[in-house]
Amino acid sequence: MGISYRKRVKLMPGVTLNFSKSGMSTTIGGKGASVNIGKKGTYLNTGIPGTGIYCRQKIGGSSSASSTRRSSYSSQSSQYSGQSSSSSQGTSWLWILAVLALGILIGVML
Repeated sequence: MGISYRKRVKLMPGVTLNFSKSGMSTTIGGKGASVNIGKKGTYLNTGIPGTGIYCRQKIGGSSSASSTRRSSYSSQSSQYSGQSSSSSQGTSWLWILAVLALGILIGVML
C-alpha cells in the first residue's frame, strides 16, 4: 500500500494552492467551475455542485514528450489547413477567463 500526501491552502475566496507528493498547483474558481494550473498542464473543471457530475478537460500546457510530438504534428497540419496554432491558444485563454469570471460570480452568490 502506497502513502500519499495532499494539502490545500486557501489564499482567498476562489484561489487555493494545492500541495501533493507529486508537486504544487493552483486552483482558481469556485464550486461548479474552476481552472487548475500545475506542472501537468492547465485543466478546466466544471460540474454540478452536490451531484458528483463533473467534467475535467485539459486546455493548455504539457510536460510530456508525447504531447510535444502531438503539438508539433498539429502545428504542421494547421499550416496545410490555413489555421494557426496561436488561434487555439487564444481560445484556451478565453476559456480560462470565462471560468474565472464564472467562479467569481458563483463565489459571490454563495
